[in-house]
Amino acid sequence: MPHVSLPGALQLYYELYRGGSSPSTTASPGSSTSPTTTLSLEHPTLVLLSPSWLDVSMLEFSALRSHYNCVLFDLRSHGRTKGEVNPAYDHFVGAADIAFAMEALHVPPSHVYGTGAIAYQVALKLCLLFPNQVLSLSLAGITGLFTEPVRKEAFEELNHAWCFPQDEDDYYEAMDAMAMLFLSGEADRSVDLTDQVIGALVRRYSPYKLRRTFEISVPNHRASGVTKEALAGIKQPILLIHGTEDMAFPLSAIEDVRDNFTGAAEVDWHPIEGAPHMLALTRPDLVLSLFTSFLARHPIFSSTVVPLDLSYALNMSATLARNPKILLRNPRLQESYSILSTEEKDLSAKTIGEWKKLEESCTLWLPGVNEKEEWEKDPKVRPRQPWKFSTRNQNVSRPISARKSLVESITVETQASKWEESALPPIPIPDEALRNLHLNQQRRESDSTPPPPVPPKDFETDSPSCGSTQGLSSATTGGQPNLGTRSH
Repeated sequence: MPHVSLPGALQLYYELYRGGSSPSTTASPGSSTSPTTTLSLEHPTLVLLSPSWLDVSMLEFSALRSHYNCVLFDLRSHGRTKGEVNPAYDHFVGAADIAFAMEALHVPPSHVYGTGAIAYQVALKLCLLFPNQVLSLSLAGITGLFTEPVRKEAFEELNHAWCFPQDEDDYYEAMDAMAMLFLSGEADRSVDLTDQVIGALVRRYSPYKLRRTFEISVPNHRASGVTKEALAGIKQPILLIHGTEDMAFPLSAIEDVRDNFTGAAEVDWHPIEGAPHMLALTRPDLVLSLFTSFLARHPIFSSTVVPLDLSYALNMSATLARNPKILLRNPRLQESYSILSTEEKDLSAKTIGEWKKLEESCTLWLPGVNEKEEWEKDPKVRPRQPWKFSTRNQNVSRPISARKSLVESITVETQASKWEESALPPIPIPDEALRNLHLNQQRRESDSTPPPPVPPKDFETDSPSCGSTQGLSSATTGGQPNLGTRSH
């Protein structure tokens, strides 16, 4: 599998398709065909980021391959990208990942596309830090930068159930609510898509992978760090596509962002009636049509690789963070572009360490978490019936508890409200979770009876179980937990 090796032991997964060629034309670092000869010099280049929480296999771009070079990247803690969770990580670091990978693969200035909250933030910050690498910016399913939902209670309940479930029902209620939150009413109309999306979340972001969940969620809950002045400085043409039924990020907050791209060559704005946050998945043909039309109006083309302006990028991070010490950092490390304060990094490091212990103590029975990814399956082995979220309650031996669904509480009524400057409170780790961890450790030390075996990795119907935890986790993708706004 092709990976780009980047500083910090990060292995960033990518796929590269030569313009005018078949999808099988790929190259990897160290192969006999270098990336510079793999890219067509007669075609412009697209950089496509993995949809938030998913991977590049979910991107719909086959119709673009005959006219464009296409370079696809799995973001950190997404898909096949590998690396340790970094306490300094924010979306500016994610942007540096993409810039450094483009440099390593000799990718010229490109039209950049991102769909979903995380990919949107990384693409936007790539344009802010490394504007010479970006010809245009296309964003589908985006977030506000200056506002937050007023009603957070439903998100906090979802947050707790996702990361620190008391039992199996708790966890899958959280997954059901995630489907409602990001696919809205279209989740019911597309069972196969819901199975794909929620299946990926279950495999990749469970109580057994809390650190991975931390990296794809906690950065979303901090203030973006982007100012209106910074948005006004973007000169590239911009395509914005957003669903009017996005339950996580309301249209009013997105319009506030749209109105501040005052320096862009064009702002092509498309509110899609009735569409959810992940509209690029639920309405791929419409999004692809808008993207194709936008690109046709902006046939900006460059086949010449442009060096990264690292000094400019560091200066932008220092300006946004209001921290001149950033200018003294090593520009060849992605984490140097982080705008997190020292206190935030220390707090993240502590939280990651505590969540690691909670991962290791987890013993919850959660079917689906040990399903193999498609790329992990042996083609020589006869495939078994895969676990599906939509049929999770079929053929289960344990009774399903009757209780109020979390989905009933995810009726998100939001309105725009300005961020208030305040000190960042600690990322909460449930006290009871830590108490249970200590009790479990003491019990294991004193109990002579061996614990029940943990099912092997390829066990697909039963999976391990995390003891009950209480409190509020800070790792959720829907809404914004009570982390406040960063104090610079």
